[in-house]
Amino acid sequence: MLSSQTTPCIFHYLSEFVRVLESLGSDRWWWLRVFTVDVLIHQGRLTEAYQELTHTLATLDRNPSHHAPLPLATTLLTTHLKLASVHYALNNLSGAAEAVLEVVGQLSGWSGGGGSGGPPAGEVCVPARPPGRRHLHVLALTRPHILRFTTTLLIHALRQRILVDSHSDDFCIGHLITLLQYEWPKYMSTLEEVIQVIRKQGGFSYPLFCSYVTTPDILEEFMYLATKEGGSLHLDIIPINHSNKQQRTISTRGVDRDLKLDFKVGMKKLMMRSSEPIESTIITFLTREGSIIHQNLM
Repeated sequence: MLSSQTTPCIFHYLSEFVRVLESLGSDRWWWLRVFTVDVLIHQGRLTEAYQELTHTLATLDRNPSHHAPLPLATTLLTTHLKLASVHYALNNLSGAAEAVLEVVGQLSGWSGGGGSGGPPAGEVCVPARPPGRRHLHVLALTRPHILRFTTTLLIHALRQRILVDSHSDDFCIGHLITLLQYEWPKYMSTLEEVIQVIRKQGGFSYPLFCSYVTTPDILEEFMYLATKEGGSLHLDIIPINHSNKQQRTISTRGVDRDLKLDFKVGMKKLMMRSSEPIESTIITFLTREGSIIHQNLM
């Protein structure tokens, strides 16, 4: 136990230490700010980490040159990665989506490390949120690792929105199905859960389906849902011939058969695109439709 005489001495030395740091310009030591955030994340002090990260972004916005020794692109990328993770760990799904989409916006011009054979461009510590325990994940700053992390975060956020919060909006479901393709079949069980939601609804409408979903297993699942054996669900996911659509409104004979043919032809075209690089598809999806995804998680 400290005596009453010892305590003032400690405060004296602390104040002297702070004064020395200020005289050395420690507020400009970028490495110290990064280290402070990592310590806060490691200790689970996420609210404080969030405050430090937002302060960092505000500082960069005012003075872009204040980021030595790292390049500005790297500094922004790592800061947004940490911010997205902290938001998610705090159960702020909207904030996590906003930050992670900022990361994706930087990937198109990101040159910090290539594929699996390239050297990492550094690492960043981000918190994860497994049930019942705290986990700190060290993420390599390469394009594949970053994209895998961002899609994983959005998959878990959308899954929570649909299955835990019971917000079974068709766009939320469609976004989730699109993202499940990136590491397919890793999240096959999640697709099965979502299919059950669609079955309960009796149908599914997602106009973006034909632009981004090309994984054969997923396409086959939806083709089955449209059959009598699969439940004959109403699936508005493939553009139909406008003349057939007009004929259907006046109940012309044979129209249902024509619409089914349109559906099969559309699905076949998507199947033929299955060789397209999924990384490019997901980045394009997140870049073009990011605002809708963010809105669905608000």
